[in-house]
Amino acid sequence: MKIYPFQAVFPDKELIASEESFFGRVKYDYPEFVESGFFRKTSKEAFYIYEITRSKQKHLGFFACVDIEDYDKGHILKHEKTLAANEQKMMQLTLNRKAAVKPVLLAYSRVEDFHKFLKKQITGKKPFFE
Repeated sequence: MKIYPFQAVFPDKELIASEESFFGRVKYDYPEFVESGFFRKTSKEAFYIYEITRSKQKHLGFFACVDIEDYDKGHILKHEKTLAANEQKMMQLTLNRKAAVKPVLLAYSRVEDFHKFLKKQITGKKPFFE
């Protein structure tokens, strides 16, 4: 599987009065938020590591782009069948937004060396975005 860095677009939290309201509406009003200056783009392409803590359990992963050919060739396995109506709805939302604002989750079996590498990259560093 091929993975690629990407240039991230993220909200400018200083311009957001209510995070709950903003994040509740962004999936519908993304183009308007972009036009209003609520988003910034990173200066260069990169991979992004994330860590989520839920119920005292930490989950570590990363954001990257993947080649659609890997999906078409069966290198990325589907975990569920999707309904045509839902696919059409998501496609219409993506076209209206001019962006996919929800990433697609790909899971992988834990590789201890890779996990240690990710952990080393974030240890002692301030998060880019929280």
